[in-house]
Amino acid sequence: MGNGLDRRRSGEETPRHPEKAHRPDQPLARKPDWIRVKAPGSAEYAKTRTIVREGRLNTVCEEAGCPN
Repeated sequence: MGNGLDRRRSGEETPRHPEKAHRPDQPLARKPDWIRVKAPGSAEYAKTRTIVREGRLNTVCEEAGCPN
C-alpha cells in the first residue's frame, strides 16, 4: 500500500488538498502597494542587525517573515 510520497516520486502531480482537485488554478493577485509599509529603523536596530549579520545568525522573525 503506497502513500502520497510514492506518487510524488513517480512524477505524478497531486493537488495539495482534495477539495482543490476539481478547481482550476488561479494566479495569486498582487497585494496593493499601500499594504506594503516599510518599518522605520533606529540606531539600536541597526546595531543589533549588524551583530546578527556579522555572526551569520538567523532570527526567528526573519525566517518566518513576521511583520513585527
